[in-house]
Amino acid sequence: MNGKQKILVTGASGFVGSAVVNELHNAGKYEICGIIGRRKSTDNAVQAGKIKILRADISVYKTLENLEELKDTSVIVHIAGLAHQFGRVTKEDFWRVNVHGTGNVCRLAREIGVSHFILISSVSVYGDYGYSEIDETFDCHPFGFYAESKFESEKKAIEFCERHKIRLTILRLATVIGEGDRGNTTRLIKAIEKGRFVWIGAGNNKKSLIYKNDVAEGILKIVESYEKNGTEIYNLTGESVTMREIVGLVSENLHKKTPRLKISEGLVRGFFKVIKKGFSTAYINKFEKTFEKWLSNDIFSGRKFFEKYGFKPKTSISDALEKQVNYYLDQKNKK
Repeated sequence: MNGKQKILVTGASGFVGSAVVNELHNAGKYEICGIIGRRKSTDNAVQAGKIKILRADISVYKTLENLEELKDTSVIVHIAGLAHQFGRVTKEDFWRVNVHGTGNVCRLAREIGVSHFILISSVSVYGDYGYSEIDETFDCHPFGFYAESKFESEKKAIEFCERHKIRLTILRLATVIGEGDRGNTTRLIKAIEKGRFVWIGAGNNKKSLIYKNDVAEGILKIVESYEKNGTEIYNLTGESVTMREIVGLVSENLHKKTPRLKISEGLVRGFFKVIKKGFSTAYINKFEKTFEKWLSNDIFSGRKFFEKYGFKPKTSISDALEKQVNYYLDQKNKK
């Protein structure tokens, strides 16, 4: 033992996980172990040997149970999960990783004597509340396999940690942006860069976003805190900005004019109604869901987390989008 507090991070080489690993490493007072899957890591902290890397499949407990290196771990930051899958992904896929995988990591926490379990969840568990600013008092009505699986993972963690008297902190993240993102923001950047973006609606709906390094800083604040056993749930979010602002900022950083081509919202809704009569409903529903998500408001309050930990994101959404666009262009030039 080197006297440092030992922390385990699942999904350590992922988009959010790598930012968390770097934040914890830079704090200089933790011994960090990271669980990653089979995919080759591109994270600097992993490549430089800053943390101890363990390969395991969280959905298969036998790959976790014999990890001797995890003894004396006091905190688990459970980030690993299935998200941003734009191909064919079934409900069973989400349940296997997000629900059963969380159950396995909870079981591991008990076996190695962890005192604090930090579960990274998503604001998608709330469902759609329109223009309301959603805080932690709102009921959850998740829609879609991903959101439903994240809510089920929360319930599994709450039941397990309360039964075994493990402190549990659940962080519901707003949409995370930044270098290395493989989600909807990068899809938007690609569409604008390739001239394929078309406006649907006026673009006045708002989205809450947060930069990945700010997420990592928020998690560090929780790791550094000392509380009695119990369950706490927080939204972790940054600014809420309109889609018009997001598209404008992306276009500006791509050195392109903001797209002007528009299709009316009513016309698209009519199209979906007609086309469902001649095509597979499941296939069309996927595109209709994307359309509705584009038009929806996703506005979340981070007030509770601020009041508890004094946390405010350091990176503006403007700066975060600039970083993400520059990273996208840099990676494109390397190909």
